[in-house]
Amino acid sequence: MNIDYVLPENFPINEAEEAIGYTFSDKALLIKAFTLPSFSNEHPDYTDNDCLEFLGDSALSLIVSEYLYASGGTAGQFTDKKKKIVSSVPLSYVSEKHQFYRFLVMGKGDHKNFSLKNRKILENLFEALVGAIYLDGGYSSAKKFVTDKLLIDDEAQNLFNDYISELKEFLEKRKITNVRYISESISQQKSVFKTKLFINDELITEAECEGAEINSRQLASKIALTIIKKGEI
Repeated sequence: MNIDYVLPENFPINEAEEAIGYTFSDKALLIKAFTLPSFSNEHPDYTDNDCLEFLGDSALSLIVSEYLYASGGTAGQFTDKKKKIVSSVPLSYVSEKHQFYRFLVMGKGDHKNFSLKNRKILENLFEALVGAIYLDGGYSSAKKFVTDKLLIDDEAQNLFNDYISELKEFLEKRKITNVRYISESISQQKSVFKTKLFINDELITEAECEGAEINSRQLASKIALTIIKKGEI
C-alpha cells in the first residue's frame, strides 16, 4: 500500500487533528503519538510512541470500564464485554476507518512494507493517541475521543466480537495454521471490499462488505466458523 513518507519536520498537523477530532496544545505530543519505534531506531533524537501506547492502554481500560458500569450488568459480563471492546479488531478498525495510518512516522522498512493487514501497528496507534490526548487534554478529552470513535460507532460495535481471532484459535486447537485472506476493493464509488478466505489452500467462503477492509475479513471469518462448526468442511 502506498502512503506518503511522513517526517516530523513536515508532519501535517492540521490534517491529523481533523482526522482525530481533537486539537492538541502540545503539537510535539501529537507527532510523538504517530512515531513508530522503527523511525526512532533510525533517528535516535526522536522518541517513539511506545510509552504513550502503554499509558493509552491503561486509560482506555478505565474509560471502557466506566462505560460498561454505566450500562449495567454483572462484573463477569463487564469482563467479557471489555475484553471484546479493547481487542485488536475494533481498535485497528478505528485507525483504518479514520485513516490515522496516513500520518504514521515510520522507518524506511516499515514504510516500504506497510499494509493495513498489520493490525498490531493500527491497534497500537489508537492506544498511543488515547495516551497522548489524555496527557494533553485530560481524562475528559480522552474519554470523548474513545466514546466518539469507538464506543458509539455502529460499525465498531459490530466488531466487538473478534471473529478473526476466534477462527484462528478454533483452528489452532485442531492443529490447522494455514489460513489465508485475499481482499480487494471492488468499488470505485464507495468503500466496498471483497475477501476470499482459504484454509489449507481451499477456498472456504467469500464475503463482501462496505466500510473498512477489516469488515469483510470479519464477515468471512464469521461465515467460515459457521461452516466449520456445522461440519460442512
